[in-house]
Amino acid sequence: MKSSRIVYLIFINSFIFFSACRSVQKIKPIDISGAAVKSYWDNQFVSDYIEIRGRSSIIDEKKTTKVSLHLKMKKDSIIWAKFSLFGFGINALITKDSFYMVNSILQEYTAYDHQILERFLGFKPCLEQVQSMLLGNAIFKIKRYILNDKNTLLAREGLAKNVIQLNSQYRTFQSDIVAQDTNQHATINYYQYEPVEGIGSLPRVINLDIQKQTQAKLKMELNYLTIKTNKITSFPFRIPGSYIRK
Repeated sequence: MKSSRIVYLIFINSFIFFSACRSVQKIKPIDISGAAVKSYWDNQFVSDYIEIRGRSSIIDEKKTTKVSLHLKMKKDSIIWAKFSLFGFGINALITKDSFYMVNSILQEYTAYDHQILERFLGFKPCLEQVQSMLLGNAIFKIKRYILNDKNTLLAREGLAKNVIQLNSQYRTFQSDIVAQDTNQHATINYYQYEPVEGIGSLPRVINLDIQKQTQAKLKMELNYLTIKTNKITSFPFRIPGSYIRK
């Protein structure tokens, strides 16, 4: 039962993202100017489809648990994911208005709207924003951002504030999300950007550090091992009739 709980935590938090379960060489952010900001927006990763296989890790109660990760996305439309240990685990589907999970270990399923993500980020992200976080892109629209006096990009939307630091490749080095009403704070770091099929560059390692007022820090890591941008024709997802809704 405890292992299933850990898998569940890894899935829920992996879409909200991730701090190191192993040492990662730090990369210093760069000083930015108007030209650098333009390069940043020009370098946002855009692909109609993307499929990723890799690993996800979480530090929970001073233990590190690793699961396999299989992720598929259709731009602005679908996020499909499977997190598993020994073939069992969490299968999920996120659409524009819904969030479904099937737990094959406990033989149960859950159905939410995107409100579930607000528990961790402090704001209710749309599907496009979740995809952006997974790809190292800016969370909000370009018109929301200004060049801050601390060599960062700053955006506000509702009660959420996002501060972005750039790396030398003009991609996101660090993204801080603060819920100003609760002081809930998530820090996402992106490392090891590599070119992907001539489209742009994606991070191979994504680390998340979430701090909630009444809880201990949650630290996670995603490792992208293989990345493809071919058209995806199948997002297999079903809820067995015998499973219980949680």
